[in-house]
Amino acid sequence: MKMTILCVMIVLSLIFIPNNVFANDKNVKYGSIHGRIIDGETQWPIEGATVLVAGAERGAASDSSGEFTIDNIPVGTYNVNIYRIGYKPLTKTDIIVRSQRIS
Repeated sequence: MKMTILCVMIVLSLIFIPNNVFANDKNVKYGSIHGRIIDGETQWPIEGATVLVAGAERGAASDSSGEFTIDNIPVGTYNVNIYRIGYKPLTKTDIIVRSQRIS
C-alpha cells in the first residue's frame, strides 16, 4: 500500500465562546479550530481522518468534504496531530487558539 502525505489546511476559526459557558474557572476563555484534510497529491478531501489537539483532550474526525471543527479549546498554543490509515501521520505545530475572534 502506498503511503501518501496528508495535507491540512487549518483555518483557525477562532470563535468567541463566552468564558463562563464551559468552565468553572471564569477566567478561562475558549476558541475553536476548523480545518480541511486533503490528499497531498490529488488535493481530494479525506474523510474519516482523526484530528487530535495534544494537551487539550479534544478531537474530531473529518467529514466527507475533509472538514473538521474542534470546539471548546482553552486559549493557548497547541500541536494538532492528524491520522488516517494509508497516510503518514502529520503534526501541525504552534497552532494558536484565541478567544473573541471570528475568522
